[in-house]
Formats: sequence, C-alpha cells, structure tokens
Amino acid sequence: MNKKNRDNAIMFYFVTFGLGIFLCITTFFIVFNSFSKGIKNSASPQVSIENISSNKFNAVIKNIDARELEIFNINSETNSKINIDEKVQILDKNDSRLDFGKLKVGSIVEVNSQNGKIVSVGINKDSWKMKNISNFRIDNSSKTIFFGSSIYNYSNETIAKYKDEEYDIKKLNSLGVISVSGLNKNIWFIDVIKSYATLSFTGLDKIKGGILKLDNESILTNDLKTKKVMEGAHSISISGDNIETYSKDILVNANETLNIDLSGVQFKCGILNLKINQTGTTIYIDNKKVSLSEPIMLNYGQYNLKITKDGYETYEQEFLMDTDTKEIDVNMVKKIDMGKIRITTIPDNSQIYIDDAYIGLSPVETSIEYGKHNVYAKKDGYNYSSLSVEINSPSVNYEISLEEQ
Repeated sequence: MNKKNRDNAIMFYFVTFGLGIFLCITTFFIVFNSFSKGIKNSASPQVSIENISSNKFNAVIKNIDARELEIFNINSETNSKINIDEKVQILDKNDSRLDFGKLKVGSIVEVNSQNGKIVSVGINKDSWKMKNISNFRIDNSSKTIFFGSSIYNYSNETIAKYKDEEYDIKKLNSLGVISVSGLNKNIWFIDVIKSYATLSFTGLDKIKGGILKLDNESILTNDLKTKKVMEGAHSISISGDNIETYSKDILVNANETLNIDLSGVQFKCGILNLKINQTGTTIYIDNKKVSLSEPIMLNYGQYNLKITKDGYETYEQEFLMDTDTKEIDVNMVKKIDMGKIRITTIPDNSQIYIDDAYIGLSPVETSIEYGKHNVYAKKDGYNYSSLSVEINSPSVNYEISLEEQ
C-alpha cells in the first residue's frame, strides 16, 4: 500500500471513531433527560387551579376546647366543630398572623377552607365591637336592643356571658353595663360587664312621707316594694316625717335580692299631755290602756284617743303626733239618761208640747231625758189639758183627754 492510501485509511478510522463517540453521548443525554422527566412527572402531577374546591363563611365562636372550635355558621345557620391544626393560619383584621390564643368566645371570624380542609381562620374585617354600654333598652319579644336611636337584632344563637358563665339574655336590664360584638345590624356576642341586683324593704310602710336616697337619686317611698340597682357598692339613706334619717352603705352581687330591714330605724317621738276636766278616767291610745302616772311617749304618727268614765259620755278623737310635745284638752260630758215617751189623746190629732217645745200631733212618741217634765195638749174646739210626768224608765205611755169647749 502506497503512502497516500495509508493516510486516507487512518483519516477514515478517526472520523468513524469521533462519530461513534458523538452518537453515544447524544443517546446518553436523551435517555437521561427522558428518565428524569418521567420521575418528576410521577412525583408531582400537574393539577389545574380550577379543580381546587374552596369555601368561605362567617362564624361566631361559641366555645374553645384545646385546638377545637365550636362555631355557629352565620351563613348556613348551623352549628359545627372544627379542628385547627398548626398549619391553619390565624389572621387578624389586617391579615397579619395571630396567635391561636387570641381567639376568644364571641369572636366573629371568616373561615376559609379548600377541598374540605380548613386553611385559615381570620377575624372578620366587617365585624364590630361596642364597649361598656349602659342605658340601653331591650325588647325580648322582638329580639331587639336599642342603643340610643340605633336598633340592633339578636337571635337565639346570640351568645351572652357574664364572667365567662352563660347568661340569660332575658335578664338583661338597662341598669347593667354590656359590651357587644356583631356583624352588620346583628349582635352575635354580649359580654355582661355589670349586671343588676334587687333591693327589697321591710318596714317601709311605717314611714310617713318617706324619701329614699339611693346614691344621687331621690325616690318617694309611697308604695315602694323593690328597687333594681346595678351590682356593686351603693349608699342609701331614708328620711321621713316620723323617723330619724337612716343611712347605710351596701354591697350587692349580681342577680341577688338584698333585703333592707327598717324595723330598727329610730322613730321620732314626743310627749302627749292630756288635760282632763274629770278624774278617775280610763285612757286608751289605739285601744291600748295608758296611765297618766307617767309621761305618755309616742312615736310620730296618727293615733286614736279614747277616754271613758262611768256616768259620762265616751270621749274619742283622732290626733297626729308630730311635735316634741302635744297637749290635748278633754272635756268629759256627763251622760244623760234618756227614755221614750208615747202620748195619745182623746181626740187624736191634738198638738203635743213637752216643756213648751212642740213635739207633734198625737199619737206621738219621742225621746226625753230622765226626770220631771210638763206635757200639755191642745186642739181647736177643745180646752187644752196639761200633765206633769216623771221619766225614770226606758219607756212610758201617757193618755190625755181634752174636753170640748
């Protein structure tokens, strides 16, 4: 083989060898790339975003137990429980992260779920809260609460708490203080800051012209049986026409009825002086026998005085004890025994006079004092006739005959 042919053969071998190496490397990369794509596709299949099921709803938290929330779904009006794991985002109104412990009973939240799994729980951006409200008005029949001129609704699912204990909304009273949370015009949580108590009174009916001063409020005690007050400390004083002013500081608990016993108040009193024109009398005040041997001390008020003595008319009088000293003059009147006298005449229809006082036409009957009296009768066409009588029995009868002229 000449030299030229030998060089061509060597060149052919080098070209063939290079092409072989190139084909091997190319094949290796093709196979490796296909293998890598197969692994990637089998590990993370592509899912369209339209296939993800998402749901948002508003709810109020009714109870919290560990990581479980008991909620009322405002949208569907149903109760349910949801578990909140560490992956669920807890958000405030600004979508900033919030500690789970910041969620409270009564919080109004927006719950976001995807494919049936809770993704986030956030404080509802449209929820509101009003704090320390007093002088509100509640209408349980229409389930409405009035704050001034604003009207809000509540429902059977509205939560009411007093010191973390359930509270009956029907017991709400404008004397209390509340904070409320809600959405739109609906109240979903009521936090009772201060409730009310009831004061009852014993012995108030014995106080005349009474005025109860409760803190800075003055109240007439006429027909006052009970009084509702806000729980806590209060100052009361009771004054009246017949008592010394009674003052007391009290402390009442929520929903408590505290009785104020006024039987121990100091009644104003005075001395009654009786000037009686007779001795040996018997004296009664409100049917209770009293003696003049010692001063008659009486509490201020209305009384009945009765004085008796044999042979005298009973003296009786109502009086008001309203001064330190009261004096009453008593004139006992001797009792006059009376009897009945019946007078008949012949003829009838004669004019009858007793002690010159005309009595009537016969026959006639009248009452007359015991003792001697002069009776006479007259009639036209007849001579008048007189008669001296003595009354000493309950009933007597006399007949007078008249002669014709």
